Amino acid sequence: MPYVMIKDEDMKRINELKGIFEAQDVITRVLDHYLEEFTKPETEIQEGEQHKEFSFKEIPDLSFAKFVSGHFDNVAPDRTNWKYMMLLALETGYKRVGGFEKLQNVATVNLVSGEKSDEGYHFIEELGFSFQGVSAQYAAKCIGEIAEALDVPVEVSFRWRKKDNALHPGEAGKLVRHVYFS
Repeated sequence: MPYVMIKDEDMKRINELKGIFEAQDVITRVLDHYLEEFTKPETEIQEGEQHKEFSFKEIPDLSFAKFVSGHFDNVAPDRTNWKYMMLLALETGYKRVGGFEKLQNVATVNLVSGEKSDEGYHFIEELGFSFQGVSAQYAAKCIGEIAEALDVPVEVSFRWRKKDNALHPGEAGKLVRHVYFS
């Protein structure tokens, strides 16, 4: 088996993720991300393409699911990935429920007041709190719970990667929460 030298400062960064991922999982995720980014597999969902639709109450297994697009209360995230969709839900929730403490009652993701950057946390400077990064599965759950609490529509389109362990390899899916006005 070949070995690769890892710089001390890079190993330190990998070790900061202990408790969330094993070192090998971090390396595998980085490789998966960059291989996918640079080989540009088709991920967009074409108009008229068949997709499986799910509610946020019955979220399918999202292992190997690539985020394609989304809207939370008719607003798209700044970047097309699960982290930024979660960030959009948290920011919207924070503003609508009236602050950090009330958001903690709505969001099931780990939140910390102030800046925290270890253990997979991401700081939201303009709101003054940090949230812990999670899997696509857990992000979808939390996004759905915040949308339910705020009674807002949400739509997330994704595509399962063509991997043997994916629920529906290569197929498109959509998570939807509709809001009907009376």
